[in-house]
Amino acid sequence: MNGNERTRIGGVALAGLAAAVGLLALPGCLGPPALFDDSWNDRGKSPDFDWQKDAVKTWDLLPQEQAGAQKLLVARPWAPLTEQDAHRLGGKEVGTPALGTPYLLRGVYLLENGRFHVYVKDGQVVVINQSMGCGTVWRVKRRGLIVRLKAPPISFFTTCMIAV
Repeated sequence: MNGNERTRIGGVALAGLAAAVGLLALPGCLGPPALFDDSWNDRGKSPDFDWQKDAVKTWDLLPQEQAGAQKLLVARPWAPLTEQDAHRLGGKEVGTPALGTPYLLRGVYLLENGRFHVYVKDGQVVVINQSMGCGTVWRVKRRGLIVRLKAPPISFFTTCMIAV
């Protein structure tokens, strides 16, 4: 076998591996409804956005603030915050007013190792959590997070995905 044949075989193997990994990814918290049904999980198609241009920085809440913060998100998926509330919930400064008004947003996730990404375009806010893991059963969990927005959301979409 010469070098070109090894390259072709390696390329086919890599293409097969990439296809297999793609098949194992569970976008949009899709799966058995009993595991992924949660009123916070939007299982439809997200609005279009640019992964780089429309990204917004997020701040985590202190663990002891999660339960109270989630109560603020029962009626709608976002809530404006005062500067003082944002600092209290996050336990630190969460950006500057030049970045916009602090908002508390709904988020859903499957595994703790995931990362939240928030995108804003034309008033549409998209919150996605991406994580990696192995196993067969995951349940959607909720988490509040803080962002700064120039204006209140017009529409809101949140979901999560996992690569196994």
